[in-house]
Amino acid sequence: MTLGGVRENQLSEPGAMPPGMSKPEYFEYRTRQALVESIGFDFLAMGRPEGPGCYCFANSMLREALGRLESGYAWIVVDCEAGLEHFSRRTASAIDLLIVLADRSRRALETVKTVSELAQSLATPVGRCWWR
Repeated sequence: MTLGGVRENQLSEPGAMPPGMSKPEYFEYRTRQALVESIGFDFLAMGRPEGPGCYCFANSMLREALGRLESGYAWIVVDCEAGLEHFSRRTASAIDLLIVLADRSRRALETVKTVSELAQSLATPVGRCWWR
């Protein structure tokens, strides 16, 4: 189960929510169900966006889930697809270490530069930035 799948289930099965439970409570409950717990680490997958090119709601869901889960973990690793969407949408409330990996193409190097500049300009605190 992914966060995107949780959302899709809420839309396709509106009667699945137990009586007396609010949508945010139900989302939190289903998010906890989607969290895969293992020895040494847990895993939560964002999944796909709700439509072509649109990540608005999926990013909002990820931001809310991270906000609820972060107090229970010493470290949270967020592996994002290439691009600036997660920074501009402020998916994370704070970043201790930002690691940017890219190939040696001109476009990739320009993206690394843009990510670095954007990370410094946002209200999201970034401790250290490392790129390769």
